[in-house]
Amino acid sequence: MDIQKLLEDPDAPARLEDFVEDRDGGRAALRLEYPFEMTDKRTGGGDGARLVAVLEFRRPVAGDLDILGHANADPLKAARAFVAALVDLPEPLLAKRLDAADMTRAQAVAFGFLPTSSRPKGGGATGGPSLAG
Repeated sequence: MDIQKLLEDPDAPARLEDFVEDRDGGRAALRLEYPFEMTDKRTGGGDGARLVAVLEFRRPVAGDLDILGHANADPLKAARAFVAALVDLPEPLLAKRLDAADMTRAQAVAFGFLPTSSRPKGGGATGGPSLAG
């Protein structure tokens, strides 16, 4: 993020590009504006909490698209589940802990992996930039 630009215009909205970094293999990382703590019992971390400040996205595989098949029933939950699958975190955790602004950016990153014609209509960010390349 350009600090000088923020100093000149503190009301200027942050762009998605200010939060996203492309990674090897077409993956992406999203720096969270509002980090959250989570307990990671899946990895044997015990009861200790860890701060989640960055979401690491893998590229979606064909099976991940099955999640979007439920978009007509509940488009917001389907979009959250799609993001959760790509960042390997439980959807209920994201629903309860991830700030709405960060979720909106996360949806833009997740749907940005897909060609425009593959994006679901309604629910979630459908106009994110393509990070595939």
